[in-house]
Amino acid sequence: MKPKWQIGFGSWDTFETAKHTPGDQVEQMSSSPRIIIIGIDGGTFEIIDPLVEGGQMPNLAALMRNGVRGQLRSTIPPLTPVAWSAMMTGCNAGKYGTYAFLQISPANYHVRFLNGGDLAAPTLWQIASEAGLRVGVHNMPWTYPPAPVNGYVLAGLDAPVFDSRIAFPKGLFEEVVTATGPYFDKLVPPLQRPYDVGRLRRQVEQTGAVSRHLLQNRPVDIFATVFSSSDHVQHNFWHSRCQGAGDEAVEDVIAYTYQLIDAQIGRILEDHAGPDTLVMVVSDHGAGPCKGGFNIDAWLTEHGYLSRARAPGHARLLSALRRSMPRWLKDQLRGRSRAIKGHWIDAEFARRVNWPQTTAYCWSDYGNLTINLTGRQAQGKIAPGDEYEAVCRRLAQELLDVVHPETDENVVEQVLRAEDLYAGPYFPSAPDLVVNTNDFQYEILTDIRAAGPRDAADKRGIFPPPQRQGLHRLEGILVAAGPGLKSSAAIENANILAIAPTVLYACGLPRPTYMDGQVLTDLFTAEHLQAHPPTDVDKDLPPSGEAADYTAEEAAQVEEHLKSLGYV
Repeated sequence: MKPKWQIGFGSWDTFETAKHTPGDQVEQMSSSPRIIIIGIDGGTFEIIDPLVEGGQMPNLAALMRNGVRGQLRSTIPPLTPVAWSAMMTGCNAGKYGTYAFLQISPANYHVRFLNGGDLAAPTLWQIASEAGLRVGVHNMPWTYPPAPVNGYVLAGLDAPVFDSRIAFPKGLFEEVVTATGPYFDKLVPPLQRPYDVGRLRRQVEQTGAVSRHLLQNRPVDIFATVFSSSDHVQHNFWHSRCQGAGDEAVEDVIAYTYQLIDAQIGRILEDHAGPDTLVMVVSDHGAGPCKGGFNIDAWLTEHGYLSRARAPGHARLLSALRRSMPRWLKDQLRGRSRAIKGHWIDAEFARRVNWPQTTAYCWSDYGNLTINLTGRQAQGKIAPGDEYEAVCRRLAQELLDVVHPETDENVVEQVLRAEDLYAGPYFPSAPDLVVNTNDFQYEILTDIRAAGPRDAADKRGIFPPPQRQGLHRLEGILVAAGPGLKSSAAIENANILAIAPTVLYACGLPRPTYMDGQVLTDLFTAEHLQAHPPTDVDKDLPPSGEAADYTAEEAAQVEEHLKSLGYV
């Protein structure tokens, strides 16, 4: 049985792309968007394909039947802020400056949490707005604080909390919650078991409800929304699929989440996709099971690369008091201490390391390593030139030789140099080395975290149990259907950098030459490409504006959320 919404699409072959020359202002507006982009955070065909074959994701199945599918290669590292930023800008991280959820200052080793205000390259939404298109963006990571656009933005993951601060224009958040009810719960899933399936369901359904309200009441040319629950449940429940609490229980919480998302996709398209709408379903990265943990701080310390500093007496006392507190007291104090915590969290990382004796340090759970370089870091140890090169070679080789004692396999598959991954004005802030574990199956853990020292019970040497059951993979998803696209086709070698230029092309706009991504011509029929060949406009990467810092309280709220997901 075909999903009801498919009837509303009409003939996929009747689409005519408006003809524009580079620099033209686009004046397109209709009740249905020209482009609908639906993000499934961490979406993977490993979960989707069995559900599609079993008839449990009929809406995504129909899109595949009518369009094109293929794996979408993510960034290295395949980390949420890095990947969604690449998707929105079409650039490598050297041009937009985000390599993780945070950065470590070379001046004092303090931590600073990043957000969408740090993106140094223009986003797809800004480019389309400047061309006269109206854009609507909902729950997209790395869009806080919401930038002014020709349309609206409701920011996503990087927002400290979901309130009026996430919205542009002013008043949009209040409009949405008045029309659809309380905004969805950012902190799903909780780490405690059993899992609250009702909270999960309400999060997914409310994401869909907000999307439909926006599409109905604020028509745009390009609309994008992201369902984030898929990434959350995969991290926490990849192995223990059967979860439930209260009156709600499911056999497989991950499959259940994908089915909920598929139902919302169907409702969005049924109500708001017209015969001229191109639909793209994308993910920032894939997902897969976690085999074990690799405490890279413990390894760096044992091999003489990282020298730890003994915490001052008052810090040890506070840590002991925190561990001895009952949970109810911790919960009560947590909300009152955010502002205070925000002031010291950025210095916690710096206090835990003996910097003059440290050669290298890690600042991401996906393996960002920086050499403590003289002339670059405030208390650098390694000289530029031959010594730096020798340290990089030795460190990479020793990491490649690490063998897990339980699986008897190499933990690290690649140690990549920054120059092989990144290029652009923000290359100097890149990690010197990026460590990829074996098919990304081992979780990189650290003792010295932005969130503070790990509890003693969690310090179990170099190979501790992992915190998460599922981890990211390079292979995400792309499913696209619409006018001018092939039908029942598969593509290969698609890269997340191609999404922004492809969306611009589908709107009749040229690709700026500073973008690293190219138009995904394999999506389109030969006839469509012949009638509408892709064009470029010669344009340099514009200078970036001033980054938008979190307040101390906001930084503490972001840290708390990322900690609940195992990222810091």
